[in-house]
Amino acid sequence: MISKGQIFFWMVAWVLQIVLVGVIVPSDFIESQIDQEHEMIRDWLGVDTSDSLWLSSNERFKKAFSDTGMIDASYTILPSYQQRADSTGLETLGDSMWPYVQSRIEVMWLTIYQAVQRFGVIALWAPYFLPILVPSLIHGYTVREIKKVSYGYASPVIYHAAGKTMIAALFLPLFYITLPIAIHPMLVMIWGVCISLLMLALSANVQKQI
Repeated sequence: MISKGQIFFWMVAWVLQIVLVGVIVPSDFIESQIDQEHEMIRDWLGVDTSDSLWLSSNERFKKAFSDTGMIDASYTILPSYQQRADSTGLETLGDSMWPYVQSRIEVMWLTIYQAVQRFGVIALWAPYFLPILVPSLIHGYTVREIKKVSYGYASPVIYHAAGKTMIAALFLPLFYITLPIAIHPMLVMIWGVCISLLMLALSANVQKQI
């Protein structure tokens, strides 16, 4: 059901997304999308939940990247004004390049911050997935057992289609945490419901092994 080709395809697509974001998307756009997403979270999940998520994301990001000096270290590749002035004959070299490099570093850290915040959103919804996922699995296997004793039909078409869709769905969180646009927090819950329905389809149509 799961092939290395499928996994490779989705991994390449995800890496390509990250590369395109890093090369094309301006940092101020990502900042505006982060603010817009924060407003969505506040409107749908409440002020207390939104502020708690915001504060915890800031704290995690600060401890992991700011306090460790990783952010400051990433900017050391940029020459200071004094360093460029001291480079006799090379003062103007890279004048048009360094601002672009700086903006790409800013985009990288904004994307990482956004990913930290979205991990928090996933963690917020995670406890609600189990009450949906477990009954779906139990129901699916019950249906499959009934089919066994009643000579019911376990559809290979549904089984393989659900399997391929499941692979794509399992990769969606990677795209979710790095996509540089505001995404409604309810989509995470919808994703959990879709995973449950796919597990239901898979478990209800498990193929007989010979």
